[in-house]
Amino acid sequence: MKLGLLAIFLCYYSIGYSQPESPGQWSFMVDGGFSSPISSSMRGSITDLYTYSFQYYFKNYPFADATATSYSGGGQIAYRFVESPWSLYAADHFYYSYMDDGYPNEGSEHVTMLLNTISFGSECSYGTTTDAINFFGRVAIVASIISTQVYYYGNIIIDFKAPITQDHIQLTPAVRMGIDLGGGARWNMHFLPISLEGSISYLNANIIGKQFSQPVMGPGSSLIQSGLNDARNPNDPDDHDRSIEYLSFKLGTRVWF
Repeated sequence: MKLGLLAIFLCYYSIGYSQPESPGQWSFMVDGGFSSPISSSMRGSITDLYTYSFQYYFKNYPFADATATSYSGGGQIAYRFVESPWSLYAADHFYYSYMDDGYPNEGSEHVTMLLNTISFGSECSYGTTTDAINFFGRVAIVASIISTQVYYYGNIIIDFKAPITQDHIQLTPAVRMGIDLGGGARWNMHFLPISLEGSISYLNANIIGKQFSQPVMGPGSSLIQSGLNDARNPNDPDDHDRSIEYLSFKLGTRVWF
């Protein structure tokens, strides 16, 4: 209760007083929060993970299952131009998704996907740092390094008599290009060169660069190497491209210097 009253007081007090304006301002921000995979090809289920044991690629990445979780976080450095609502920024974020078969132990079937995104973009703000509250919109070009690991039970459908052992494959890391769009609000503290902000953003990580490579098999039909395979399988007329898209809700802290 006391913390809530203090927050209300600080917000009210900042309406009349806020940070002095600089000729041009650099800032650094860290943020993080909850991410939701929103494209249909990111919203597969446990069935897609089971199918991987004999198909060896995902028609849909299984991150809409009840056991799936996704998070994101990272940092940004920005420069706001003199007497301008525009800023340029560079950012580095991580998006992590995890899904298991409902038995989260050492022998479970599960899949993880990690995106390391490097963004270069621009922000337009409504208001200046001398105002207590700013609203902003952002757009950026994004390069992503996508790493995926799959733990599955092989030979379950191919050969019922074969020993059931857990297989692990780390898909060949993929580099893709995409876009990031976002917006939000920022509270500029008057008593410190610090701002708190909340934002919502949309990431489409693989607009450019989708590929499909046939899996490399070893003795006993064991999978040795496979790729992200986000392009359509040319040998499957019913297959489709796979878009890696997230909607994220983040809270951040920005330091001006």
